[in-house]
Amino acid sequence: MGQLLTEHLSTLDDAAVIAFEQHYLQAAARLYTWRHLQAAEMACGFVSEDVFTDWRAFVIAHGRATFEAVASDADALADVADLPAGCEGTGEVFGSAALSVYYDRHGQDQAALDVFPFEDLDEPAGPRLREHDAVRADLPRLAARIRHDGLGKGPGTYVDRRSNVLTRLLGTVTGTVLNHLNGSPDH
Repeated sequence: MGQLLTEHLSTLDDAAVIAFEQHYLQAAARLYTWRHLQAAEMACGFVSEDVFTDWRAFVIAHGRATFEAVASDADALADVADLPAGCEGTGEVFGSAALSVYYDRHGQDQAALDVFPFEDLDEPAGPRLREHDAVRADLPRLAARIRHDGLGKGPGTYVDRRSNVLTRLLGTVTGTVLNHLNGSPDH
């Protein structure tokens, strides 16, 4: 999806590419809430700021209907069929498509950087739930889909009740290190 978007944006003039990026950033900001972050962590395990950026791009890439549903209610993430892909960085190319096209045309000089300022969001919006059971209760449909969530853990595994198959997500060195630091056994 990201490659198709990049190809399409490369056919547009700079003004259209910049306008797309502005709309994209507005959409990404709507998903910048504690509830969305906790939904992402339920699916993925620990979500860094960078991974959360890619995860939000993954949601946006699913189109307006999915985006609007998830933006309105993070629990609607339970309806996204390819949920594990959001944890694997599949949204990264989609999220950086406009920037990539613009940089290809103009280079990465300061003027280009000024046209595409990096997201400067403070804390995610809304209340932050800190208790595992409270997060699961707040996201009941997602909790029903994901038996063993990643809340409070490094990137790891979860069981999707739809397929009842153990799915390995982001088996990274970071996840192993975080699990070790938390005293959890390696996956």
